Amino acid sequence: MARVLLIEPNRTLRKFIAGILADLGHDVQQCRDLRDCRDLLQRTPFDVVATDLLLDAKTASVPADAGKTHVLTLSGQALAACVESGDRPLHERPFRFDDLQNLASAVATLTAAGLAA
Repeated sequence: MARVLLIEPNRTLRKFIAGILADLGHDVQQCRDLRDCRDLLQRTPFDVVATDLLLDAKTASVPADAGKTHVLTLSGQALAACVESGDRPLHERPFRFDDLQNLASAVATLTAAGLAA
């Protein structure tokens, strides 16, 4: 399954999402904010970095730190500009957890086949 780095400031939501993904068989590391995850990103390869939109908006460093890792932005707000830019996938909340499972499984499959980061 996929190696996922989850960056979410809300502790309850972070633990809930991480628990669901772990129950689905994914290896999930959790961080509260970008400062907490910098060292982890440098020393650990991830298939997916899932980050809160507001954290991502504060800095452009997530893609640079993540290298070729796929970045999924989670949002509690409907932000048409982010969707229109097409820079990266935006997953609005509330979301269904099978959507996260499908995404993580697809990335893991592509990675195993040598077609992704």
